[in-house]
Amino acid sequence: MNKLLWLVNPVTFTDSDIDYPVYISKILNTKLTALLLDEYKLQPLMVVSNDPMFPTVEYRIPTLEIPDNQPALFEEGKQRILNSTQSSNISLVLHEGSGDAESDILIESRFSDLIVVKSNISFNFSDTNVPSNFLMNILPKVECPILILPENLQEINEIFFTYNGSYSSLYAIRQFSLLFPQLSKLPVTVLYVPEEEGEIKYQQHLKELLYQHYENLSIKVLKGDAGTAIEKELATKSNAIVTFGALGRNKLSYFFKKSTAENSLNKLHLPLFITHP
Repeated sequence: MNKLLWLVNPVTFTDSDIDYPVYISKILNTKLTALLLDEYKLQPLMVVSNDPMFPTVEYRIPTLEIPDNQPALFEEGKQRILNSTQSSNISLVLHEGSGDAESDILIESRFSDLIVVKSNISFNFSDTNVPSNFLMNILPKVECPILILPENLQEINEIFFTYNGSYSSLYAIRQFSLLFPQLSKLPVTVLYVPEEEGEIKYQQHLKELLYQHYENLSIKVLKGDAGTAIEKELATKSNAIVTFGALGRNKLSYFFKKSTAENSLNKLHLPLFITHP
């Protein structure tokens, strides 16, 4: 049984937000631990300059203030979360945050097997990006795999593994396979974008590993820029899940350039499984 951690902001919670976490909980046949996050300080927003040659990143504190009724809104959201799980037939455990959302997440992630979170989670009404600035900030820091959820629930009927021969891309594949043995009957497609001409790196080793977990396996070689090719391949897909490895400590993806990784989170309306060793 795995420890499944759901990151949720009770203040912005809506009833449909729990659908995907419940679905994943049932796949894994495990209880759902909800980390009820609150934030008692304003988070700085990232601002990127328009200079095409030498872009710089600055941070500014938003002018909006945290509302005085924040504690009351938090309690209302907490009760709505409890009410929404009554008919879900899962076991729900609540952990309340300390008021420092990032710190709470990092501690909880150290003792979790998988995090699930919506891509737009935020504690600042000025942060309307998808994925949110808050999510992009914590992604490289969490200490367990994270599953980023799209807006609407889709049944998972297909698996896509992104792979370029690197340790990080294979690590994501291996972690996913260990966490989700219940999906072993689903069709699996490995999307390979070579960084240089030649055969698929470690192809025989890759097949031997994956055939230990899956029965229906295929490998598709894509051409061109990795991010663009994968986005194009997956743009029309639904009812699928995708692995990416991984977002590094410096917020650069080991598989994509930073801009492409963020675009993938924005454009692909599929659950994205991301790890970093």
